Amino acid sequence: MLNMINTIRQSPGECNNIYKRPARQLSWSDLLEQSAMTHAREMKQYDYLDHYSIDGKDIGDRIDVTGYEWRLVGENLAFGQRNLKTVFSDWLESPEHCRLLYHPHMKELGMARVGEYWVLHLGRQ
Repeated sequence: MLNMINTIRQSPGECNNIYKRPARQLSWSDLLEQSAMTHAREMKQYDYLDHYSIDGKDIGDRIDVTGYEWRLVGENLAFGQRNLKTVFSDWLESPEHCRLLYHPHMKELGMARVGEYWVLHLGRQ
């Protein structure tokens, strides 16, 4: 996962016909992985896909629980893809998801998959 997103970020790209400069390499965060895994498990358990948890928490609220002291966070979700390559391909086709993948101020990531639910959390402390 980390290698795939860093490969994407090191090359220029386009998000909805808007040029994106290469962005810095990201590092792995166990805390962001933990928050991504928690959200993926909940979405699978309750059979829904949303950026808010069942109890109305957004990504910031959910990441706070892990102790990750964030200044900037973002979240990409996916459902139904069978492999990581397809997930990233679909995200690159979506302007909002693509912009987050290339976000120049992000420094870390954590990602999780539970069943067909995929959650990517990016952040900067």
